Formats: sequence, structure tokens, C-alpha cells
Amino acid sequence: MGLSLYREVGDRVLISTALSNLGRAALYQRKDEQAQKLFEEALELGRAANDRWTIAYALSGLGRLAGRRGDVEKGRALLVESLALFEHVRDRRSVGRSLLALARIESRAGHGARAARMVGAASAINESLGIIHTPRYVPEREAILSGARSQLGEEAFQAAINAGQGMSIEQIVKFASENVVIVQ
Repeated sequence: MGLSLYREVGDRVLISTALSNLGRAALYQRKDEQAQKLFEEALELGRAANDRWTIAYALSGLGRLAGRRGDVEKGRALLVESLALFEHVRDRRSVGRSLLALARIESRAGHGARAARMVGAASAINESLGIIHTPRYVPEREAILSGARSQLGEEAFQAAINAGQGMSIEQIVKFASENVVIVQ
């Protein structure tokens, strides 16, 4: 009902946000094709409205989807772009969430140190905001940590987590963007 009302009044930002929310729901239900279409429309409308937050929100969803499909480079590029936009609009909570999604891609790609550093930074951001890990994100976080720990060993793993926890948002966004090719 909300989406149809937003369409009726022609508010691109609200339409884009609603579409991204529906895309997230489809993503969680593993309806990947539906999620893809919703995120793409949301991104198009966000860009037409020149609204950085809605662009970042759609990019984040598309990045998660690409990562799940095994397209590491595309997922990484989309999430890095979303991180930069979330940083620009000062949405620290979304920076933390995008970092976790990016960490998952890095862990699956065999980059345990990058993944652990990103999880450390995301944890520090969440802690500074008073955010406790919601049950939905616990399995994802634990899978990332387990993969990174097994790739690195306990000592290197803890060092990477600690390094991430000590980084500012600007530093972690710069770190995340290193060696990433932006995909259009």
C-alpha cells in the first residue's frame, strides 16, 4: 500500500526507499531475481532524484546479491561505492552493515585479514552507536569470523580485528576501497 501511495504522489526518494526495502525482503527470502529488479529500479530512481542515501541503499543491496551469487569483484565494487556514499551522508549504522556484507565477500574470497579488519571496524561502529547484533546478523557475522580465523590463525585474526576496531570510518572506507575496480 505504501509503495502505491508513493508512486501516486511521485516521490522518487520514498519510492526508491520502499523498493530497496522490498528488495531486502526478497533477498532474505532468497528470491534473487525479484530482489535484483527491485534494487535496480530503486537505484535508477535514487539517481534520478540525486539522493545519495537511496543510491547507497540500493547499491548495498545489489552488492550483497552479487556477493551471494559469487561475483566477488562486482559485489566488492558495489559495496565499496555504497560505503563511500553512506560515509558521505554520515549514516554510520549503514556503514557498519555494508562493512559486514563486504567482509563476507572478502572472507569467501580468501582474504581473511581484510574480512577480520572490516568486522572489527563494523563492531566498533555498532558499539559506538549502542547497537547490539540482531539475531538476523549473528549467523552471518559468525560465519565471517570463523572463515577469517581459520584462514589466519588466532593471533593474526585477533590482530586484524583489533586493527579494524582502531580505525575511523574514513580510514576503513579508504581501506575497503583499496584495490577495488568500480563496476558500472
